[in-house]
Amino acid sequence: MGDVAESRFAVPSNGGAAAAAPLDLDDRLGALVARESLIQVILDRTADSIVRFDRDLRYDYVNDPTLSTLGRPIQDWIGQRQVELGYDPAVAAEREERLRQVFRTGVEAVYEDEFTVGVEQRWYETKLFPQRDATGEVAHVIVVARNITDRKRVEADLVRAAHHDPLTGLANRIALIAEIDRAIADGRRTAACMAVLLIDLDHFKLINDALGHTVGDEVLVEAADRLQGCVREGDLVARHGGDEFVIVLHDVAGPEEPLQLARTIVDAFRHPLVHGATNLSTTASIGITVTDAADRTAHDLIREADTAMYVAKKEGRDTVALFDQSLHRAIDERLRLANDLRSALDRDELTMWFQPEIDLASGTMIATEALLRWHHPSGELYPAARFIDVATDTGLIVDIGTWALPVICRQAARWARHGVAVRFNLAARQLLDQDLLANLDAALAEAGGSPRLCVEITETALLQDIAIVRDNLAGLTERGVEIAIDDFGTGYASLTYLRRYHIDVIKIDRSFITAITTSERDRRLSAAIVALAHLLDMTVTAEGVETAEQAAVAASIGCASAQGYLYGPAVPPEQIEDLLQARH
Repeated sequence: MGDVAESRFAVPSNGGAAAAAPLDLDDRLGALVARESLIQVILDRTADSIVRFDRDLRYDYVNDPTLSTLGRPIQDWIGQRQVELGYDPAVAAEREERLRQVFRTGVEAVYEDEFTVGVEQRWYETKLFPQRDATGEVAHVIVVARNITDRKRVEADLVRAAHHDPLTGLANRIALIAEIDRAIADGRRTAACMAVLLIDLDHFKLINDALGHTVGDEVLVEAADRLQGCVREGDLVARHGGDEFVIVLHDVAGPEEPLQLARTIVDAFRHPLVHGATNLSTTASIGITVTDAADRTAHDLIREADTAMYVAKKEGRDTVALFDQSLHRAIDERLRLANDLRSALDRDELTMWFQPEIDLASGTMIATEALLRWHHPSGELYPAARFIDVATDTGLIVDIGTWALPVICRQAARWARHGVAVRFNLAARQLLDQDLLANLDAALAEAGGSPRLCVEITETALLQDIAIVRDNLAGLTERGVEIAIDDFGTGYASLTYLRRYHIDVIKIDRSFITAITTSERDRRLSAAIVALAHLLDMTVTAEGVETAEQAAVAASIGCASAQGYLYGPAVPPEQIEDLLQARH
């Protein structure tokens, strides 16, 4: 390879043979040959592709890596222009213009190029160097092309990582903000409306707490797939953080289009997720803002959609809410409640009131329901409905439940001698509490006696059919605590729960009882619920009874007991004590 006769440099076109060197120059000629041999070895052993062009833009040198990469012999190259080697004419013309520029200016050039080698797309960093002759003119241009495909792939991966969520593959918050900014700019230019939807998975923290973050991550990936299956091509779906997702819609005519999409998403999430033998359910609450974005920023729109989403949660979750300015006041109130509630336990502001439950046959009190009250620093007494959602969303419900157990057990122990049970509510998060049974045991031991207890749970609380829920419910039954389903008929798959769990009491929701005297359909439906419960050896309580007529109908269809304002609201425990003493 080092032999002069095998040189990769073409014979100069002027045809003039080099003059024979004087004999006393043999040593110098040998040195030149040795240097060319060294240069040839270096050129052929480098990883770079190196070629040289003459003034006619024809190849007059090609190194070995170029030949082996492209799989063509040297004779195919020397004296040929790029288009003659089969390069696309447009590509060849662009490259030759770069060569001409170097010949004209004598200035080096660098550019990056992508082209196909076999079946592989490769990137090359190409440098063009002028080579001057003895007169200083540019006689040749040497082109050195370095394969930078791996570097470009790493760069692409870094760009993708910077703009995509690594778990779900969706756009991340950075890409989301950029997309909203683009939509805002489009809206200012065309006066078109845009929409932002913020989707939050209901009760997702229950899955993380009960089954761990690995299962939680699987749920998030499935959620991302479901969202992408609902949107149009071109709509952006992003993971905003945690279990929140955002969808950006360009060019919408008005609220109806994003509302329809949101309803589709809500329906999609009503289908349970399957993890092994476990069915996991996580519905979606969605907030929407629709605007021409003339005076909005991306952060404004996300905040508005977030505000609407919290309204959707307050309305019972698994639903959609549309932003308007009045919602600002609602979210401000919610934030204030959350901040105040964090200190309520430390300030001893919480208390338990009790609402009587009456036996419809005898008219006597057989139970009370423990209902939380908050002596707010404002001086107002807040009912549970005003703050229980905030307690649930902030996780304070578990701490509140731990505080409440000893209070409830003490009252139940006092009233057991009167044959009165105490029913109390357990939130879904409390059913996932690993310490629930231990805390109950401690409270029972402190209270002493033989308290009669009944736990009330909603059908929603049973959506997570997982081991800790089953174990806690079984542990309650083993301790003699009855289990009641509250607000029966308003949740999902009620019959499934009746079959799967040991349920003692069904509490028919007040929405059925309210219409039981005016709607034959509601009366028959309520009667069917009672008949089913009796077949399964369960007793039935009518909730929300406000008139004697409602009580009479409830008794006629087989309800054993009733609760509602007809018999009195929730009152402090001292008043229950007075009622019990008065009947003896």
